[in-house]
Order: sequence, then C-alpha cells, then structure tokens
Amino acid sequence: MINDQTLIFVYILTTCFLTLVFVKSYIIVANKFGFKSVPHVGGVRQDIVITSGGIAFGFAYLIMILIFHYFQGLSQQLVISFVLGSGIMMIVGFLDDIYSLRSITRLLVQFAFVAFLLWNFDAITFSYGNPVIMIPIYFFGLTWLINTFNFIDGADGLVSTNSLIFSLTGGIFCFSSGNISVALVLWMLSAVNISFLYFNWSPAKVFMGDSGSLMIGSIYSIIIVNSLSNEINTIWTWLILLSIFYVETTITLIVRLIRRENVFKSHHSLHAYQQIIIRTGKHNKPAIFSIIISMIWTIPMSILSYNFPNYGFYITLITCMPLSILFYLFGPKLAKENLNN
Repeated sequence: MINDQTLIFVYILTTCFLTLVFVKSYIIVANKFGFKSVPHVGGVRQDIVITSGGIAFGFAYLIMILIFHYFQGLSQQLVISFVLGSGIMMIVGFLDDIYSLRSITRLLVQFAFVAFLLWNFDAITFSYGNPVIMIPIYFFGLTWLINTFNFIDGADGLVSTNSLIFSLTGGIFCFSSGNISVALVLWMLSAVNISFLYFNWSPAKVFMGDSGSLMIGSIYSIIIVNSLSNEINTIWTWLILLSIFYVETTITLIVRLIRRENVFKSHHSLHAYQQIIIRTGKHNKPAIFSIIISMIWTIPMSILSYNFPNYGFYITLITCMPLSILFYLFGPKLAKENLNN
C-alpha cells in the first residue's frame, strides 16, 4: 500500500522521464533500421512516419510496474497479467507491425490473452449470474475491447489522448474508493501517454502501432477484470469512459457486416475519425473532437455512474445511445455521401 503523496508524484514523474528516454531512443534506432509506415486516410497517402513506438513506451511502463511492485507491492494477479499478458501482447503487436501477421494469428493471440486473464483472476468466482452465460460475454467483450484500440489508432494523438483521459479519470475514481495501488498504476499509464504525446501529436513523429494499441487495450482489460474480481462496483463507470472507442468501432463493424465486407481488412474511410480528417484536412481534429465529447458527455456520465452504481446499467445505455447516432452520422453516413458525390 502506498500513502505518501510525494512518492506517488515520484513514480509518475519517473515514468514520464523513462518514457521520453525510451521513445526518443527508439526513434533513433527506427530511423536507422527503417521501422516506418505509409499511413492512408480516405485513400490519400500521408507522410512516412516511424511506426511501433508502443514497444518503447511499453517497456518503460512494464519496468515501472516491476519497480512499483518491488518497493510497494502489487497483487500477484496484477503483476503477472501486466508483465506476461500485456508484455506478450506488446511483442506480438510489434511483430505484426514489422512482419504483418495474419489476422487469424493476431486473433488467436488475443483469445489466448483473454483466456489467461480470466483464468488468472478466477473468473468463475465473479461471474454475476450464470457462469455459462457470463464467461463467454467476458471473453468476447474483452477481446473486442482490445481490438477497438487497434481499430481507432489511425490519427495523430487519438489513442494516446483518449487513453490519457481514461487512465487519469479512472485513477481518480480508484483513489477516491481507496484503491491507491491501482490508481497509481493508471496514473503511471497517464504519464506514459503524456510523454508519448510529445512525439505523437500532429504532426506525429512516431505512431504507437499495434505494439502500443494492443498493449494499452490489454491494460484496460486487466483493470476491468481486476475490478470485477474484487467486486469493485466500477464496471459501468469503466464502460462509460471507454464508450467513445467501442461504440464507434461497433457501429462501423455493423455497417461493414451489413455491406458484407471483409471485416478483417482495414477500411480507409468508414470510421468517424477518418471522415473528420478527410473533411478538415487536419490529423489532430479527431483527437480534439474526442476530448470535447469526453469533457461534456462521457466523463460527467461516468461520475454519475460512480455515484449511483445501482443505476450504472441504465446510465451506460443513456450514454451510448447518442454516441451511436453521432458516430454513425460522422462515419458511415458521411462516407456514403462522399461516395455518392
């Protein structure tokens, strides 16, 4: 347990510094070995940018997790999940960035990670309701959540900005409920995102790639399962905070399924963030747009859910409904209008 506020700030600042050093060093190495990508938005070729920066901030974060565990102590379940689970997801993501792994390979790794996570936290003991029903919901829900971070990672600063909001706000909720260790774990992730944003904000010098997006998605999956296993009534609060990502990607997926498209292949213009870039010509606009949504909608609704947990399910539904309409109008609807024109 950690109670010294000064020590909390030391961990956060150290994480910031270590991330800056690791990412800057990675940029130097990546320039030498050619770890770069040519992103496309709406079919328009963009500048060549260094990819897979997530491998750098990922190692920085895991090192800080191990340091924190050594001096302060984290639960064995959390440490194993972060180091083995998220660490493997990060490495597989890096291999995908470099060698373009098959979609089925990535999916099987994600399935294995989620299965390990549920086993590690003994999911059957916190399966509210019938385990035969709830465990498959956890399994496929968490797998989809991880993928949403990967699907959304297509604009400068978009994932890192939103992850900063998620981790900072979620950390405050954990801190106020007395879960100081998990709060610091989240705030160290905030520190990682702040440092990475220095290089990832438009015009981006480096992308996090699959190594970063898959790792960050896995971290939030771990936090959610940890909340469930400890009967911390914040699951709806987390679903509201993360709704910007999974609502947008779910709407896009449904539209693609209706169109009978291959959902395993990336789409260059159907996501709302892609349409915003196409319409404005600015790669930082999706991140700014999502910040506004968080400030005026999802964060206030998450606070409401946190204070009235018995109504969390209904508050989550109320949160997601207007987001669904918004993301459809700014995504598939705009894409269809562009096609017709």
